[in-house]
Order: sequence, then C-alpha cells, then structure tokens
Amino acid sequence: MEGEEDTEEMLDIFIEDTTEELSGMRNAFSTGNYEKLGYIIHKAAPLWGMIRINIPLGELEKMASMPPEKWSKALDEKIEKLIEAVEQAVEKAKRLKR
Repeated sequence: MEGEEDTEEMLDIFIEDTTEELSGMRNAFSTGNYEKLGYIIHKAAPLWGMIRINIPLGELEKMASMPPEKWSKALDEKIEKLIEAVEQAVEKAKRLKR
C-alpha cells in the first residue's frame, strides 16, 4: 500500500471486506459447503496474493482456480492454513492503523 494517498481508508476497506470473507469462509468450512468456500477464495485470492499472505502464491492460485466439484475434505488442512493466514493479515492491518 506504499504510495497510496489514503492508506488508512484502504486499510479500513481491507479489514472490513476481509473480515466478512473470513466469516463466510469459516461458515462454509464448518458446514462443508465447498462450493461457497471455493467462490470466496476465488474472489479474494488476487488481493491476498498482492498483500502476500503467508501462503505460497502458487498454492493460493491453485486453490482459487479449483472447480467446486474438486473441493473435498482432503483440502481441509490447506483451508485451515489459509484461514489462519488471512486472519493474521487482518490483525497486521489492524496494528498498522494504530
């Protein structure tokens, strides 16, 4: 976000949008709704890649491009790591605002 004129506003938008996405991801994950989970990840992955969350970009892109019918319990560990990485990014953004 360097070079942006209104960094605080951008942080606010990132925190708000990403918090909503996290809530949707947790809900979809807990109910096994892999279609919804895949949709959220596909939609948000470009931003997460740009801010360099703690998930390798290739892995994030693979998850984002995977068709919903391929999602299954086999990916649960990766999904948990992704949720954790996004949570950490939100916490970091909140600290930057202080």
